[in-house]
Formats: sequence, structure tokens, C-alpha cells
Amino acid sequence: SFTKINEFNNYSTNDNKPKIISFKNYKAFVILPVYDEIYTYFYNDNRLNSQSNYIHEFTSINPYDTYKYEYILSDADFYKDKLFFVYEKCEENGKGFDIWGNVQKIENINLEEERFYERVNDDFLYQNFPNPFNSKTKIAYRIHSIHKVEINIYDISGKKVKSLINEYQGQGIYEIEFDASDLSSGIYFCQLKAFKNITIKMVVIK
Repeated sequence: SFTKINEFNNYSTNDNKPKIISFKNYKAFVILPVYDEIYTYFYNDNRLNSQSNYIHEFTSINPYDTYKYEYILSDADFYKDKLFFVYEKCEENGKGFDIWGNVQKIENINLEEERFYERVNDDFLYQNFPNPFNSKTKIAYRIHSIHKVEINIYDISGKKVKSLINEYQGQGIYEIEFDASDLSSGIYFCQLKAFKNITIKMVVIK
């Protein structure tokens, strides 16, 4: 899918172009030079969330230099959880270039592989995984908009044996871990209560 990530006036940009640092597993991480500053933008199409950060202002060597837009972003890349980028500035009268480097840790950015969730337009309870399972499984669900959310586990007779979530939650995709180590083998039901009530079947095998 496509999303509008930002908008800049003509006078506020230069010859720098946005650089795609990573694009994999339904995720994109872009670094954006804008006039005398650098921004990053992260979009996770899988979980329908995004994050932008102002991370740097170009440094003026000369205190009388007001033309910081002459700085050009040369390259950028990720190493583990840190962003490294290099930029250069053409000195006056073509005397040469100054090269600068910067390393920053960008918080809350996850570029690792993750389970893909089918796109839905309403509350949804995905099938737990793994299923069947021995003791622990993951339960994922999507909330369409802020609402009181309950996640309960019932046994085959309809008796509630676990309450996993009972709180207000905003729009988004959530993952929780269900520990069934104290339950016996058998069929159980997980129910999401929000705008809709949705139930899935789970199988515990000991």
C-alpha cells in the first residue's frame, strides 16, 4: 500500500533526495534531508503503524555560514540497531569538502522478520500460533478503534479459565502470549470482546 509520509515547501528542500535505508518484510525505513535538518521515517505496513524522528541538524563550521543547505547527504545505513550516516559540505570557492559522520540509535524500530497478518477492516482475532500447542502460544488480534477489550479463555464446557486482557486499547495489532502450562490437554476457546465478539478454537496437547 502507499502512504504520504511528509510534505515540504519548495524553498525548504535542496538537491538531497530521500534515501531508502531498508525495505523488507512489509517495512520501510527512509532518511529525509530537509533544508538544514535530517529526519527519519519508519512505516510498518504489516502492523499499520509509523514513526518519524528529527535526528540531526547540519553543523556550521563557519559561524557566519548561513547556507547549511549546501550540505549533501552522502550515504546512510543500519548496523544492528544503529543508524550511520555521512554528509559532506562543499567549501567556499571550491576549496574542497568537509566530511561528517554520525551514529545514532533509533528507538522502537524493529526491522526484524515478523509474522504477517492478513489485512482486515474491522476487529479481528487471528488464529493462535502454534496450534495445537504444548504449553505456550501467541494470540494476535486487531482492534479497529479505541474500545474496551477483553480476551478470555474458556474450556469445552464454557467455563472461563483465564482472563488475559481487560482494558481499553487503541487501534492496532496486538500480540500476547498465553501460558497454558497449568491446564490439561483438550480443546479450549479464546474469545475477543470489543466491537465484535470473535471466538477461535485452540488445542492443548501435553
